Amino acid sequence: MTLPLRLALLSAGLLIAAAPSVLASTAQPTSSQQAPTRTPVPTRFEHQRIFVTPRFADGTTVQFYTDSGGGLNMIRDDVVRRLDLAAGADVEETGQPPIKTVEWPAFALDAAIPSPDQDRFLQGRLAVVPAEGFGEGPMLNEAFLGSRWFAGRVWEFDYPARSLTVLQGWSAPTGTPSTPLTMLPARNMYWPRIQVEIDGEMLDMLFDTGAELRLGPDGAKALGHAEGARVAGSFITARQYRTWRDAHPDWPVALKGDGGMPMIQVPNVRIAGKDTGPAWFAARPDRNFTEYMSSMTDAPVEGAIGGSAFARLRMVADYPAQKLYVLP
Repeated sequence: MTLPLRLALLSAGLLIAAAPSVLASTAQPTSSQQAPTRTPVPTRFEHQRIFVTPRFADGTTVQFYTDSGGGLNMIRDDVVRRLDLAAGADVEETGQPPIKTVEWPAFALDAAIPSPDQDRFLQGRLAVVPAEGFGEGPMLNEAFLGSRWFAGRVWEFDYPARSLTVLQGWSAPTGTPSTPLTMLPARNMYWPRIQVEIDGEMLDMLFDTGAELRLGPDGAKALGHAEGARVAGSFITARQYRTWRDAHPDWPVALKGDGGMPMIQVPNVRIAGKDTGPAWFAARPDRNFTEYMSSMTDAPVEGAIGGSAFARLRMVADYPAQKLYVLP
């Protein structure tokens, strides 16, 4: 997906180069560990993509696609009208039309989702976008929550249990594998970078829970879904794709995998020292990451790691501490 730069893109999944090596670490012992407060978020998983589904007091729901590697928090204009949401102040950008916003909705207390308290750009509001999109096709989801929605909190992503939970007062058990989850909070940039190991090489990647593939004919056959299905995936630069292809001609490939873009299945991704098994990566032009995405991360990235690698994991992303833990 490629929306205009002024909206910072719906997803960084289309977008990548290599950063200084940072080794995985383990949690240090704590003197005492109390049970954390766990707040489950109303959630729906679909092909490893994570949607949150808050409800209003009258029973009406709205569905947000969540994307830790995404841009603005936003909602479609037709959904705004249907829900009769209160207008917020416009956000002005030099040389650009103002961005229309609505105030953060008042959800029912027993089916709410956290507000984006750390979003200094929109001040906790939602940008309003046209349902027909901005020339790149329609906005298919009712609403969208990007990187700044996750900022400032501790999140448990439990893919096998298909749940998303906010943790308060959480401390990692002694010896829990972890790896840095680094970002640029001083610049209001919360696009997290982690390191993963593939084929014996450490690669810097965007932590991208919203990375999404739209399967072409070969991708549909390889993954066992219908052509055009939208599934979680991961992305890699064209140059790294060619390196893998040249070194491993036996690795499975889907030439028209993600639309018309090729995909390759790596045999294993290691995150924080834990083997996660095989994962599919769709190739993207180098500049999507080397020139674009790397301008928003704390160091250059070579791709984006998403749901195709997370499907077997239970992880805690501690945004304030900038660490990602992989739990048993």
